[in-house]
Amino acid sequence: MSIKQSDYYKSGKFLENAKKASNLGIKKILEIKQKRIESYNKNPKLCSQCLSPIIYDKRNNKFCSKSCSATYNNLLRIDLKKCENCGNEFIPNRKSKKYCSKECSMAKLSERSKISWNDKDYRKRVEDGLKKAWLEKRDNFSTGEKHSKIVGEFTKGKYKGEIKSILDVSKRTSSKIIKRLELRCCICGWKEGTCDIHHINGKKIENCNDHNNLTYICPNCHRLVHENKIDKNKLKTLKEILPENWIDLYYG
Repeated sequence: MSIKQSDYYKSGKFLENAKKASNLGIKKILEIKQKRIESYNKNPKLCSQCLSPIIYDKRNNKFCSKSCSATYNNLLRIDLKKCENCGNEFIPNRKSKKYCSKECSMAKLSERSKISWNDKDYRKRVEDGLKKAWLEKRDNFSTGEKHSKIVGEFTKGKYKGEIKSILDVSKRTSSKIIKRLELRCCICGWKEGTCDIHHINGKKIENCNDHNNLTYICPNCHRLVHENKIDKNKLKTLKEILPENWIDLYYG
């Protein structure tokens, strides 16, 4: 009698046990594979180009990626060149290439420029050319406020970053901003020259450069404030003096 004719087969237990055996077999196979992977990872095969470990599924490959394969094979066909700046060998993407990177190219260009600029004849030719252009084609040059605004269009926001205080910019830049705002001493109104930015409550407090702790006073009033001859309550803060869009005057 065949197994299909038996009561055991007809009861369905045969198929049930067959499924269990199949699941156990798959589980066992996966466990064995996992052990092989763990064993492989302890001493993996390394890429012939970059020497990084090759994953288990690609263990029969010589390289970890197509990029490494292409680089390795190109090295066999292409002659390496030595960078004229740093001396490192590199793969040129064209025959005329002399440098391994843009940084090396710029460094060499800067070096050549310095050498050229030390040449008095070269420097004289440049100076004469600029003077001639200035005298003959002055309309092509922008100057002063006009020039600053033109430059500002290209550098808008480039150097500003997170500027919250006028002391976050350079002294030269803050002087430009104050000059464009035509600020005067908040005590006596003097504006014949550059005034001083004074910390009302000193520099030892938290956020001492906040505009609520800064004021703009002339050198004379500044000395009187430090000698307690002017009440600090009479000082106007930069928060009150400066317009909200004061940073927009930082355009070059």
